[in-house]
Amino acid sequence: MSGTWIRLLLIMSLAAAMGCGPTRTPPPVVDDNGDGNPLDQDGDGYCPDDVDEDECENADLEMGDCDDTDDRVHSDHDEVCDLVDNNCDGFVDEGFDADGDGYVNELGEGCISNYPPEELDCNDQLPAVHPGHEELCDELDNDCNGAVDDGLDVDGDGFRVCDLLADCDDEDASTYPNAPELCDGIDNNCNLVIDDGIGIDFTDQDADGFTPCEGDCDDSFPDGATVNPGEIEGCDDIDNDCDGLIDEDLDIDGDGVPGPHPNCLLEYGAVDCDDNDPTIYPGGPEFCDNEDNDCDGLIDENLDFDNDGFTACEGDCQPLDVNINPNAPELCDGLDNDCNLIVDDGWDNDGDGQSTCAGDCNDIDPLTYLGAPELCDGLDNDCDGSAGANETDVDGDTFSECDGDCDEGDVERYPGAPEQCNTIDDDCDGALPANEQDDDLDGYIGCTPAGCAISLVDDGEDTDFAAVGVLDPLGMDTLLNQDAAASAVLEDAANFDDSQVIVWHTGARDITQAEYDMLEAWVNGGGGLVVTGPDALSNTECYDSDLGDDDDSAGDDDDSAGDDDDSATGDDDDSATGDDDDSAAPYWAGGGDCDDEVEVDGGLLADLVRSLTVDDGPQVTACAISDSSTPVTSGPYGSFTTAFTFTASSENHENAVADSARNATRVAAVGSRAKIIWTNVPFGGYILYWNGNEALGDWDDSFNSELPKLLRNAVHTMNAGCGGSLQGGDCDDSDATLFPGTCE
Repeated sequence: MSGTWIRLLLIMSLAAAMGCGPTRTPPPVVDDNGDGNPLDQDGDGYCPDDVDEDECENADLEMGDCDDTDDRVHSDHDEVCDLVDNNCDGFVDEGFDADGDGYVNELGEGCISNYPPEELDCNDQLPAVHPGHEELCDELDNDCNGAVDDGLDVDGDGFRVCDLLADCDDEDASTYPNAPELCDGIDNNCNLVIDDGIGIDFTDQDADGFTPCEGDCDDSFPDGATVNPGEIEGCDDIDNDCDGLIDEDLDIDGDGVPGPHPNCLLEYGAVDCDDNDPTIYPGGPEFCDNEDNDCDGLIDENLDFDNDGFTACEGDCQPLDVNINPNAPELCDGLDNDCNLIVDDGWDNDGDGQSTCAGDCNDIDPLTYLGAPELCDGLDNDCDGSAGANETDVDGDTFSECDGDCDEGDVERYPGAPEQCNTIDDDCDGALPANEQDDDLDGYIGCTPAGCAISLVDDGEDTDFAAVGVLDPLGMDTLLNQDAAASAVLEDAANFDDSQVIVWHTGARDITQAEYDMLEAWVNGGGGLVVTGPDALSNTECYDSDLGDDDDSAGDDDDSAGDDDDSATGDDDDSATGDDDDSAAPYWAGGGDCDDEVEVDGGLLADLVRSLTVDDGPQVTACAISDSSTPVTSGPYGSFTTAFTFTASSENHENAVADSARNATRVAAVGSRAKIIWTNVPFGGYILYWNGNEALGDWDDSFNSELPKLLRNAVHTMNAGCGGSLQGGDCDDSDATLFPGTCE
């Protein structure tokens, strides 16, 4: 394929690909040409394809510019031979290769300036004419080198196959019209006759039909008249057939006696009456085969070797045993005494073809005899002393092969066993469940393989997880664990044996060392962890407990005993010696001591998610993507640029930045504070920290249709490859274009 054709294919593929893929946020519009219209950067009067049509009309421009950096390109431009898709139809330089041979017309406008000589067609009307084409005998310059029918005399003998006197073999310089005929088995002079030359080699002197040129090894007369390639070899010490061998192949069957060849009877005194059968020759032993084995003219004579009155030809099935012949009485000895092809007939009580003396261990059961196939009946059918192997429960699942166990090497496969997501017929019913089949051959099945589920963990008892469908397009099973803070579920990895990814919703609380140890081991072992919720990362701050809100404003704290009142005996007053009053700065600013509030240190959690805690983050809701190259912002569910900004459901942005020294990346942030942190652990696992999620609202499509895609991208990456070759979560097994990453 020519370089031009390859280049055209690449450009066409590139143009087609421009219409596919994830939606990208258009770059900021810049007025590059200075004409005052930023929607038309190249000044050709056309809007780029990604500009809204109404906006384009308002700017008094036409739609259809597929390259707004080149004023030679728009939908109404004429195509020019310049390696550019001038008219935006997805094709490059169409119309300049009329004969479709992959080479552009050298006379086309601009073609000579933009294409090398080896890609210019000197005749764009004939596909058999272009640079590099094989020269044909057609009075055309097929290879565009300026010469017609050049190089067609391959052997250099002065004749071509297309001449009036045509060379009949243009690869042999000794063969051409009127060449001298040679004794070589070739038509040298191209007269359609082989070896018709003049001379003694072309003359049949002994008149036996062969010339020396045709292989006659003795053309003398009269001795050579019986020596030529057509003669039969005889017993005469002469190479009769001119094959270079003397008296060969006289004994074809190798029984030591030659066949009826010329002079062999005189030479050896006998000849083989059938030289194709080594069992037949003079003096050979006679067999009962309806053949004259000894060449004496008689067939099957003298074959009653045991003198019982029967030969093998007459039905004696044991010609060397006088007690076995067609007239002998049948005995119970495991033999066919009367040669009727039935052993011990009359002694077989159950009709199974075997008597007790021949090995039948139960002569009243026709299904039991020596060598019988074992049946699923608990009996020793084959008389080997034990029931069949297929009647034994080898794997201990209480089912044998006879009971329908389809795999005696697997205790989890038996009739009625629960189906697992493993593309194996676990219940031995001969069929796979629909969700374990890959009908559309896209590499995904519908169910979730073992250990690949997504565990949803909530520190409290709210049910927000049940209402959030953000993870549904992944197609993986989800397992819910509520009230994790009280149940310590995060301290034991065994609680997540069925999962690959843990999505944990938490708040401002200390995590225990046991929780830290388990989650650290989980991630280092290749698992995925998503940590979300407000106030999760803290730097020894105070948070309100259930005992009051700790302010002295009117109406906030009642005067009931023990609450947080302003009475003389209260625990939150304005005296100089108060322990949490309004006269001193808050604890995290150097004053106060939390008192009735909960003091939280997020150090362990910060270490887990690879974060550094600093001062409070800005209290705003606008969060910008700060890194568009992570699996969070670039994945099958969408790609996001650094210009993408989303609105959080809460203004509370935690005091955390990503610790890049330990592979943590700040994905989204307000100012210098992290909103989202992505961490790729060197041992194989992943951590995603997502601050906020007021009532998990950040993940709800109704809140912001783009935000859930960030989480789907992250969890998809964490779960990729789980289950080995089994990829679960196919949302439509009848459509190969729909699978996790493309499902809606």
